[in-house]
This record gives sequence, structure tokens and C-alpha cells, in this order.
Amino acid sequence: MAGNTTANPHLAAALADLNQSGSPRNGSFDARQAAFIKHFKAVPAEHRKAVCEGAAQALKQRFELGLTPDDIMILMADAIACEHDWDTTITFLKSLLENVSNSDFLQDIALSLLEIADNELTDDKRKLPIGQTALVMITELGLLIANKAGNSSLDYKGMARVVEYITSSLLARSNVNDTAMRISLIHYLSRCPLNNQATSQLNRVMTRFGQSLLDELFCAYFQDKKRGPAAFHFLVQYLNIFLVASPSLSEMSHDVIKHFMLKFPDEFPEFIWNYCDRIPKEEIRLAANTRHLALLLNAAVEVSRRDLAESLSNVLLKNIELFRDISPDALENQVSVALRIIAITSQKSSSATILLRDFVMQANAMASDAQNFSSTKIISIGRARKAKKTRSSAKSLRFSEEPTPLETILALAS
Repeated sequence: MAGNTTANPHLAAALADLNQSGSPRNGSFDARQAAFIKHFKAVPAEHRKAVCEGAAQALKQRFELGLTPDDIMILMADAIACEHDWDTTITFLKSLLENVSNSDFLQDIALSLLEIADNELTDDKRKLPIGQTALVMITELGLLIANKAGNSSLDYKGMARVVEYITSSLLARSNVNDTAMRISLIHYLSRCPLNNQATSQLNRVMTRFGQSLLDELFCAYFQDKKRGPAAFHFLVQYLNIFLVASPSLSEMSHDVIKHFMLKFPDEFPEFIWNYCDRIPKEEIRLAANTRHLALLLNAAVEVSRRDLAESLSNVLLKNIELFRDISPDALENQVSVALRIIAITSQKSSSATILLRDFVMQANAMASDAQNFSSTKIISIGRARKAKKTRSSAKSLRFSEEPTPLETILALAS
């Protein structure tokens, strides 16, 4: 590290800033914070690992002396927030976990991050990125600890206790009316491997704020050019959690999707095609898609939106065809499910039957020849017709790849 600091004066200065003493409540801390941010920004990306290691070492020394970690945690969270630096986030958290055997140290780090988030996210006048970044850091810290505890010789009980502390602390904040808090909870609870109560906890928080969160995400996708890409990627990752949850949550989620489908009938086909095209091709997700797409198709037919119905029909057929890779029986079962749902609307009027006739014919052909049905019969919406140019177009997403949790939080909570 000595060689690096000699070659990079900003790195040496950043490390010196970290090792100063002082409470965040001390007036001189503001100058220290400004200096650290300036030096951190000037450190080349390839050398920021040294900053992370220096911060982790300083924190361990503080812990051994019985001092709080607050000042260093604020410096690191603020620097990461300013730079939107996901790589440094993970490098810093991993540095904290290297050679750590004391779970009390990690719980102190978690408490400090929670306090930073609370100070920013519960004050309606601020909502600064440092609070959102601290929230990302606490969720990722919990996930890293959970994975490390499950795959190493570390004190499992101690690590599990820290994860439980983080989980209960986040759940205690589920009433906070803040987008960053809500999407962090969904992200954390759906991924934590040490959380045996994840399903019930997810159902509880989704019941509490799921409808308002989905409303906000769909509004962002269809109406907000800046936040739309992040909203789309979050929906790709997590919408299916809502759709396969309890019956009441599934129904609530479907009603939200249907509302936006009917409100944005021209833009919705492109959204649903891109959504279905990107989600993991897992049987439980695909089966949920079959049910909900068939119900959406019914809704489009009932309001006589022929173009929308044709698009949904193509998406539904494409989704069902994916079951060919699972088994012929699974494919036939999904055709049966879709046709039973479609029959509800077909029986209401002759015009509905006409609109659904092509879908029924192709679905029956799939079921009768599960092994040899030609996929060329399915017309890809959004590819076979010229897509209308809208600012919510999934084809113009700013993220060429899946955004990081930090990018998602900072984009959606802005």
C-alpha cells in the first residue's frame, strides 16, 4: 500500500482523512468530510480498493478501542453516494468481512448504517443520496454475512444473530413512506439465505405497501423518462414475487397491471413482451405468466381493444411455448389453463369469440402436437410490427445491462 500512496497523493490524503479522529457531531467534521470526498473522487478506480481496506482497518481499530464507527461510515457512504460506485460498495463490505470473527463488530457497523439511513430518509426535507446509499449498504452487508456464514467456518450463531438484527431492523422500518426503504426490503427479504421466515415476511410487507409501490413503479415506467429504465428492471426482477404470492396479493398485483394496461394500451404490449422476454425461464414464473396473461387478454377483449388483444395473444402463446423445454405434459397443461380462462370471456359474446378465435386455434394446435408444433406460427409482437416511439419504450432503456442495486435505488428514489 505504501507504494500506491506514494504514487497517488490523493489516495494518501484519503487514507489520512479516514484516520483522523472526530465525531460527526463535531463542527470540524464537515471540513473533513468535504476533504475526503474531494480526495476520493480523485483516486483512480483501480486504487479505490486501498481506500476500502484502509477504512476497514481503521474501523477495526476503532472497535478495539471501544469507539463508534459513525464518522468513517458516513465518509464512505457519502463518497460512494457521490460517485454511484457499486464496485467500491461491495469491495468495502467484503473488506469488513475479511478475517472477522467478532459478530459484535459487524452489528456495530449495521447499527451505524441504519442510523445514517434514518437521519436522511425520515426527514422529508432532505432525502439525500447518502441515506439511500447507506440503505443499500446495510442490505448488501446482511446478504454478504448470510452467504459467508453459510459457506465458511465462521461463528454461525454469531453471524446469524447479525443477520437477524439487520432483518428485524429493516422490517421495523417498513412503515416508512420511502421508495428506497420499500424496494430495499423486497430485495433483501427475497434473497437472504439465512431467513427462514422470508415468505411470511414478504407477504406482510407486500400487503402493507405493495400496491402503492407497484403503482409508483408502473407510473415511473410509463411516464418518467429518467426513472423508467430502473423501474422496468426492478419489475423484471421482482414483479413475479407479487404474482406468485398469496391469492389476495396476486389479485391485487394483477389489478394494478390491468389498470396500467388499459391506461396505456399502445405502450403496454411492448412492456409485457420485454418483461416476459427477460424474466428467468423458471416453471413457477412461467406458469404465473400464463394465468395472468390470459386474464389480461380477457380484459383487453372485454373492452374491444383488438390490437391490444392480438399482442397479448402472441405474448401468451410465446410464454406457453417455453414449456416445451420442460415437458410435453407441462406444455399441454398450460394450454389447458389458458383455454379455461379464455373460455370465461368467449362465452359472454360472439364478438369476444371472434377476437379470441386465432388464439384458441393456435393453442389447440400446440396441445395436439406438443412435440412438433412450429414456433414460426407465433408472431413476435414488437418485432413483427413497427413499435410506436414512446419515451417509456423498453428498447431505449438507459441501462444496457441490469443495473446494480445502488443504481436502482438512486434512480427510483430520486
